[in-house]
Amino acid sequence: NLLEDYGEWCYLPEENRIYYKPYPNENVNEETIFVPGVTTLLDISGVQGIQIKGVFFAHSGWGEVSKKGMYIWQSGQLIRPNEFEMVPAAVTISNCKNVNISHCGFKNLGTMGISLKENVTGSQIEDCVFQDISGTAISVGHFYISDENRLCKLIDINNNVIKSAGAEFFGSPGIQTYYTQNVTIKNNYLASLPYSGIAQGWGWDSNWDPSNTAEHSASPSHSNRIIKNKIIDVSQRNRDGGGIYTLGHNHNSVIQGNYILNQQNDYGAIYN
Repeated sequence: NLLEDYGEWCYLPEENRIYYKPYPNENVNEETIFVPGVTTLLDISGVQGIQIKGVFFAHSGWGEVSKKGMYIWQSGQLIRPNEFEMVPAAVTISNCKNVNISHCGFKNLGTMGISLKENVTGSQIEDCVFQDISGTAISVGHFYISDENRLCKLIDINNNVIKSAGAEFFGSPGIQTYYTQNVTIKNNYLASLPYSGIAQGWGWDSNWDPSNTAEHSASPSHSNRIIKNKIIDVSQRNRDGGGIYTLGHNHNSVIQGNYILNQQNDYGAIYN
């Protein structure tokens, strides 16, 4: 009774068996089936001057949702009672300088694609392809990190193709940045997304504190640019999003020359 639609599957731990409902004319004996056992495929911290080129990342998994349950809030946050959490990433980078990721593939991931989580500077994600990603394809920063010394700065996200991100966590944009400085998102192609195409910024007013522990000054975000991206077929499931969605104070920033087509639900193609 758990399998109602074609392509659905379930795991019964008491039987240690996976059940799958095949599509018509699909022969499961001829299929290759992957069961992911690892959440993070690559975790880099505390280095500088490295290049990751031409690597294919696939088949990460994340089982915490099945164990604990979840409610998906804005921008890929998962909420449980007294608990806020982000979807983990297949590739996580923190406290690094001059990291270049180029010509890589990301496919069939049960997590986010790449997370530049904290204190990453002078780095690039370029000419990569993301397809069938459960969460956000590219995430920069963190909604809890607004300390000037821990921000991600001087990041270029250029010439990437992102299709069918947010495949399971429907509140996930294709590209998400939180508190950042001098991040450029340029010449990317984004399509077939349940929520916003590109979401930039965080915080609902100048005194909003993301950790709810103390008063917080105005957002440190500034000098971010979203330029000449092509964004098609967004907000396919969720509303209150945009082809480009901005949140919080974002001083001296630019949105220019983007092409946005076929947003299925409200609120606006460019939603500030």
